[in-house]
Amino acid sequence: MSDSNAICATTALLETRKSRCTPQRQLSPWTPPPGKLVRAGFKCHDERCIRVTLSMPPAFAEELDVTLNTSQ
Repeated sequence: MSDSNAICATTALLETRKSRCTPQRQLSPWTPPPGKLVRAGFKCHDERCIRVTLSMPPAFAEELDVTLNTSQ
């Protein structure tokens, strides 16, 4: 998951009230599909998200030009 996707997902969760949006900044750990924990710091005002900061593991390819065996 890219940083921009994580920021968009956090904003959507807060502004659609799927997660609690309070005036002060809080940390909200959540797990995207790859299973890596993301901590999102955020600041809200009038039920709107005005700042999101992330602490997440890097997303990158471990190896390039590798042949994958998909047979079982």
